[in-house]
Amino acid sequence: MPGNRVKNLLIWSMENLLAFSCPGCGKTTENNGLCRECRQKIHPIEPPHCPGCGGKSDGIFAECSQCLEAGTRPWDDAYAAFDYNGTIREMIVQLKFQHRPENGIMLAQMAAGNAGEFLMKYDLIVPVPLHFLRQMKRGYNQSEIISRELSAITGIPYRNLLRRSKYTAPQSRQNRQRRLKTLKNTFSLPQKNIEYVNSKHILLLDDVFTTGATLNAAACALQTGNPASIGVFTIARRGVM
Repeated sequence: MPGNRVKNLLIWSMENLLAFSCPGCGKTTENNGLCRECRQKIHPIEPPHCPGCGGKSDGIFAECSQCLEAGTRPWDDAYAAFDYNGTIREMIVQLKFQHRPENGIMLAQMAAGNAGEFLMKYDLIVPVPLHFLRQMKRGYNQSEIISRELSAITGIPYRNLLRRSKYTAPQSRQNRQRRLKTLKNTFSLPQKNIEYVNSKHILLLDDVFTTGATLNAAACALQTGNPASIGVFTIARRGVM
């Protein structure tokens, strides 16, 4: 009967056209999320977190050995939710380069589950901006997607306060000193946005902490607004300085 054929077609469409794949392994899932096996492979970075990079402290000092070598950071504290490997790495790569913005929502939800105490110290979340040409090409800023979801979960407002005026090539193949030089004066805090930063505890958010050069440049721009403190939050810590 025609009615049954239409019903069967709708069922087929729901099961096939609207089926989602697990971002970790590619298997079809019913809830547009990670499958159980991939979720079980994800482990948060255990405290204590290094206040310089948010990763795992690895010695007797508060800061890890890499941050001790890197020197003073322009922020007061840092938190990275996960190591940059396995499923987390795959989800971030898909988010940034394979047009999977829903991954940003999932990553924010997983990160918030472990970082609540750290997050609630702050008055405002500020995502690291992309240059407008890169954002036009990608279609969105992944750090803004994560910030928006964290804001919805925690109730902490978020605002796009920083401006990225300098277009830079991908920095993944450059060392820390070269990145610092390339990214110097890349960000600015417009005069009209200083009121949102002044005397506030600001949480600066990016997707991945590698050398900290991008966050360093963004935090220096925030400092011109005289915040009470700056914290850095990233989804993942990539262990390359």
